[in-house]
Amino acid sequence: MDEKKDDAQAIFESLNDAGMPLTASELLCNYIFKPILNDSNNEHERLHNNHWLESRKKVGEGNFEDYLINLFSIGEKKRIGQGRRMYVHFKNRNKKISKEKAISTLNDILENVTYYNNIKQPLKFPHSNNTVKDLLYKISQTNMTSITPFLMSVLKSFSLNNLTEKDTLELLEATYVLLVRSKIANRRVTKFDTFFPSLLNEVINEPNKARAIETRFQQEGLWVSNQEFEDSFLTKELYNQRELNFTRHILQEIDKSCQNYNEYPDYSTINTIEHILPQTLNQHWKDYLGNDAEIPTLKTVINTVGNLLLNSGSANSTFGQKPFEEKRKLYTDVSALSRELKEQKIDIWNIDEINKRSKKLAQYALSVWKWKN
Repeated sequence: MDEKKDDAQAIFESLNDAGMPLTASELLCNYIFKPILNDSNNEHERLHNNHWLESRKKVGEGNFEDYLINLFSIGEKKRIGQGRRMYVHFKNRNKKISKEKAISTLNDILENVTYYNNIKQPLKFPHSNNTVKDLLYKISQTNMTSITPFLMSVLKSFSLNNLTEKDTLELLEATYVLLVRSKIANRRVTKFDTFFPSLLNEVINEPNKARAIETRFQQEGLWVSNQEFEDSFLTKELYNQRELNFTRHILQEIDKSCQNYNEYPDYSTINTIEHILPQTLNQHWKDYLGNDAEIPTLKTVINTVGNLLLNSGSANSTFGQKPFEEKRKLYTDVSALSRELKEQKIDIWNIDEINKRSKKLAQYALSVWKWKN
């Protein structure tokens, strides 16, 4: 090819149009290494093996493009979209990429892998700070991926001592509270894509970062008030087959808040979700509920927090559609939520009792997921 006439990168981008399309990361790799390839010391081989391939290995082949999307989104006005958008974004930002910029980018890609893994797989790749690790795990249970660029920027700033431990924990805690409250309140979170990528830049110089981030939540209309959060617990179908980890997490955190002396059971042994009023009603339960069995909203009520408990998998399989009093005697005493239910005097387990319990558990939730300011 004539370098003065031919655009090698453009030709490379279209080579596979008739077959398997090139991935965004393949296009990016070729673009980044273009200014390095003519190095007489074969530096490109070392950088390719020790930076590019090593990064792919550390985050996992299936996560690599997601990692690059989140990395390049940090500080941007909007989180970068999927597919080739990541490559196009980088190319537009670096139209004439120099050797120095290429090497700097490869260094960034390698150095930020740890933060991404801390966020995406907090148990497999735990953060060195236990409290940070615990918060990252809690955040991961909300299944909110659009905040990853912000979390990566926070972890990096903490690592570089640009954020104190106190500020880091407060920023993560406020974010966690927002995510849980937004999910319970069924808030639309599409705005997160434009709000979070540059958020740290807006609060990092504020003396009170916890107050600053909560103020930004309010200014952008993301704030979920105590009243909205509490009311949502009465109607939210917390049980969702597609997000059982979130349901389980909410129940576990509420259960912890009910335990005495902060002595918690091993929740891995009581991690099955039990519906007190069964999801499918047999004739016994229909007769037992009377008119409540015909109410159109019954299915929703059955999946609200007031009708849910945690039990062991083996025990849960025996409950089925047994009568309420028989079930209640079989429920574990390890779970504070089960113990509390067993200790109460309840004449009949119906919609009214479920709503009462949801309202009561909402008070615990307000103390668990509370705003700092």
